[in-house]
This record gives sequence, structure tokens and C-alpha cells, in this order.
Amino acid sequence: MLIILKPFQAFYLPCAARENLKVLTSASVNRLLTKVTQEGLLAATGVEFVHAEQTYVVNVTMEVVLCAGYVASIPSIVGNTQLIYMQSFEVSSDP
Repeated sequence: MLIILKPFQAFYLPCAARENLKVLTSASVNRLLTKVTQEGLLAATGVEFVHAEQTYVVNVTMEVVLCAGYVASIPSIVGNTQLIYMQSFEVSSDP
């Protein structure tokens, strides 16, 4: 049996009660902060974003989850860097 979950069901609901989870609506990401690991991989270390006309930087130690809402979002940008370029994201790695 194949079960297909929406992102809300798969990612938000299991973590909704966590005290360290903050969900912002109407926020726009300017850039992902990254570093190159010892293995030579690109890892996200934080996010720079704008919310209520204020710019914020959030640094993380474990993971970055970046979710785009339905309005003004792209159906799929994974593997299609042309769509990323069109959205003004700087591409750090293009396999």
C-alpha cells in the first residue's frame, strides 16, 4: 500500500508540540547560510530572512527546514537550477 502525505502531515504535525519550533508566515528567505564540511559537502548553518520588514539571521547546529507556501512558490526546484536562478537565489552547488 502506498501512502502519500502532505508536507503538513509529514513534517509539521509530528513536531507541532516542540517548544523550539517556530513557524512564521509571510516571511521571505534572503539566503541560506552554508559551510563546506570536512567531507567536502555543502551544509546549511542558518537562514537569513525578512519578516514584518525586519531582517533576521538564525544560526542552527542541527538542521534547517525551509518550506515554501503554496502562494508564490515553485512546484519543484530540486534539480532544476534555472528555476532557482529565476527566483534570485544564489546557487552554491550545481551538480
